[in-house]
Amino acid sequence: MKAAFVTMYDITRSFGGSVSYLASALEAQGVELQRIMAPPELTVRRKATGWLCNTLLKREYSLHRDSAAIREVSRRVAAELDKDVEVIISPQSVGSHPVTYLETRLPIVIWTDSCLAHAVQSYPELQRLWGRSLRDGLSNERTALSRCDRLVYTSSWAAKAAAEIYGLDSSGISVLPYGPAIDTPSHPDAIETMLQHRPKDRCTLIAVVSSWWRKGMDIACEAADLLNRRGLETELVIVGARPPASTPPPPCVRSVGRIDKKTPDGRRRLRGLLASSHLMILPTRVDCLPVALSEAGGFGLPCVVSNVGGISTLIRDGDNGVLLPSRSSGGDYADAVAEIMSDRGKYEDLCRRSYRRHHSEFSWPVLARSFAAIVQEAITGGASTRRPIPPLRLQ
Repeated sequence: MKAAFVTMYDITRSFGGSVSYLASALEAQGVELQRIMAPPELTVRRKATGWLCNTLLKREYSLHRDSAAIREVSRRVAAELDKDVEVIISPQSVGSHPVTYLETRLPIVIWTDSCLAHAVQSYPELQRLWGRSLRDGLSNERTALSRCDRLVYTSSWAAKAAAEIYGLDSSGISVLPYGPAIDTPSHPDAIETMLQHRPKDRCTLIAVVSSWWRKGMDIACEAADLLNRRGLETELVIVGARPPASTPPPPCVRSVGRIDKKTPDGRRRLRGLLASSHLMILPTRVDCLPVALSEAGGFGLPCVVSNVGGISTLIRDGDNGVLLPSRSSGGDYADAVAEIMSDRGKYEDLCRRSYRRHHSEFSWPVLARSFAAIVQEAITGGASTRRPIPPLRLQ
């Protein structure tokens, strides 16, 4: 099987590098990929439009959702396609698929974590979009979804929303979460080694986040501070987003900033932090399905996380973590962590279940094998979501 793997971004840097791992995992399954990166062109006119939107309208112009720019991208993709390509794969793009206006008879498979029409209802950054950027994004998305043959979402939550909003046939939609964007231990006994190096007299929580407020780091800081006040020595390590200057975190919080997973030193550092932590904490307010949760599973880290978006596709309450209601407080998270850490034997069993479940269901070899089968079905003419979709009415 030969597939065109089409994006508008550098897959090693965008989306935490998870798309790069997907490409490599597909190639490991024997899928030959023609990798095509076709970023939209930032012309003088588009740059001026962005400046006017940001400066005068206080709204965000989105180059990656500009319909004219996406049409140009689709034409460039068409010109670059090898003649022996059998199928086109468009991974991880929300309202900005490079295949949207692609003139081709080849089957198209899209794998992403949400649809723009759904995400715009809750993501603060999307609610800042300039009106035309939003309309273009929705139009692009509707066109792309109407032309794809198989649609894969990373969670049941996202798949259900897309089917309801766009009237898609659910028989052509599959659910597969993305795997980790970092190499994880693969030997069955690796979890035992990691458990031996996790201290029994204190607790290290870790959060890998891109946004402080949206990912609920204020709640995580409150939880860590409460745990220390109650007598459980706790450190919260936050990777990625920095705390706001106006609200410094308590002394038990260590903010290490962004770690570049593209460098050997960065990957080694992040793996060390994950392997030595006891739990991942993520009181996220708005999310689809964070790749960080998959990375936690790869290191046998149970997750204490809010039950929002598609998180329950990956985290099963009591099996590989704890799901808390979306409006839970720092005290609620402290209670959940304290209960897990109160019994070392039960804690270690939870870590082993997390590790086993990751490798049996959510590792890249398992996910890529399932996705390759979906792509093959698209080639051979299995169930398809391809059909006209009427325009959405904006509220």
